[in-house]
Amino acid sequence: MQKNQSKSYFAFMVYVGVFLLTFFIGNVHEITLEIPLYNATTSVALDYDDVDEDTPMGYVLLSKMPNAEKLLQAYDAIDICMSKRQESVSLSTLGLTVTEFENVIDACISDHPEYFWIDSTSYAYTYIPGVLVIEEAFPEYIMSSSEIATAKPLVDEEVEKILDNITSDMTDYDKEKYIHDALAKSIDYVESEDDGTIYGALVLDECVCEGYARTFQYLLNLAGVEAYYVTGASADPSSDQVVGHAWNLVEIDNEYYFVDLTWA
Repeated sequence: MQKNQSKSYFAFMVYVGVFLLTFFIGNVHEITLEIPLYNATTSVALDYDDVDEDTPMGYVLLSKMPNAEKLLQAYDAIDICMSKRQESVSLSTLGLTVTEFENVIDACISDHPEYFWIDSTSYAYTYIPGVLVIEEAFPEYIMSSSEIATAKPLVDEEVEKILDNITSDMTDYDKEKYIHDALAKSIDYVESEDDGTIYGALVLDECVCEGYARTFQYLLNLAGVEAYYVTGASADPSSDQVVGHAWNLVEIDNEYYFVDLTWA
């Protein structure tokens, strides 16, 4: 048995030619998600009919890949582990390779912004040397159980303040626009330990692109609007330097749009 630690920043790369990250851009009729960690040739194309608000995009993506049954079993086990802040989860019966495991845990983290206690960039695992089959996974956390118990009511309170202004007569566009503007007005771009979480964005009023995108995803989904967390690379408008970035894919009136809250 050997233990290793991995850092994963951008598991899902969305290739759409030139990234034009403005408030709304052109329709996305096919979503092509490339998984660099899986292998150099794997590409899974999802028509937007394949995804809906009840099925997280990462889960759907894994269901389209080789060894899907085992990947989804691992996803469910990791989901339970992270939701309960358990220290580890056994995956020894699934026979996953390291790259398969990395894709699964990255998908699970991307699908669940409500787990604000997760360190989304780092995790550890044990594997059998030689065959490199995963035995056990160790999610990493930025909060203790007691800190989560204190923080969660604060997050829920801020969520309620925003969603209380969502009314039954609002269209999905109205909901999206309201939540977008509410977050843009209240959050400052500040780096911190919680900067990639909904806790940082909603309670501390500060985060980086990851926090903006996860919070927007979370609130839109709660409001009944289909939204997904997307990562890739983009030019920083203040410097034109190409940097790692996170934003959202949002469904409005049966069409998909990229929305970038960070630079709103």
